[in-house]
Amino acid sequence: MSFSEAFAALSASLTAGAQRLSGASSLSDFDVCEQLGEGAFGTVCRCLRRSSGVAYALKAVSIAHATRNGGLAQVIAERDALVALEDPGHPNVIRLHATFRDDDSLYLVLELATGGELFSHIRRLGACSLPCARWLTAELVNALEYLHGHGVVHRDLKPENLLLDEVGHLKLVDFGSCCRERLPTAAAAGDGVDGEAASGDAGRPADTRRFVGTAEYVSPEVLGDGDATAASDLWALGAIAYQMLAGALCAVA
Repeated sequence: MSFSEAFAALSASLTAGAQRLSGASSLSDFDVCEQLGEGAFGTVCRCLRRSSGVAYALKAVSIAHATRNGGLAQVIAERDALVALEDPGHPNVIRLHATFRDDDSLYLVLELATGGELFSHIRRLGACSLPCARWLTAELVNALEYLHGHGVVHRDLKPENLLLDEVGHLKLVDFGSCCRERLPTAAAAGDGVDGEAASGDAGRPADTRRFVGTAEYVSPEVLGDGDATAASDLWALGAIAYQMLAGALCAVA
């Protein structure tokens, strides 16, 4: 399959998800408001659904930039993971409401979490209180139990990828680096677009061995070129819990 054919197939998959999830099918269905953040391949803005006035987070990914820099598969991986996690959904996992595209960008319409990143709160406060850290750790444990029960490994857990809602509940976001423990995903297929086989031992996709994530939160086995598994996320959970309590990263020899 050529790259253009693979891109067309992935884009069609993304567009199909929009209609199944919410019926919103184009940018004209939304009023785009202020920018909330910026990532490697695009931006996140607050937006309002014109028909209802409900606020969402709109993630816009430049097709050209993502294609040039190998980010297309990450967008599809995020979409696939969030769709897989929709049934029945979890209060601590960000919800995907719609996906669509135009000539320039791919769009993900996500639940809006207005409380900001956990990282910014740790940086501002220095450390969380014990009750706060216990509460947020418990919510993250619940979210990970749900992910892993669906065969999804996040692989990039860190305070920057943990948002808070308006009352302080945790929302796990940014699934572009995720993989499936048991079944290959569109992301794994995307890795094979340029001719590299997307297969793995023991029924796992090959990219469970590809290093992704943020080094300070990555488990020793992944740093040592081992498979990313649910246990890898639990290592990151421990590092985040330590950071909440100490206000600093855990130093690992």
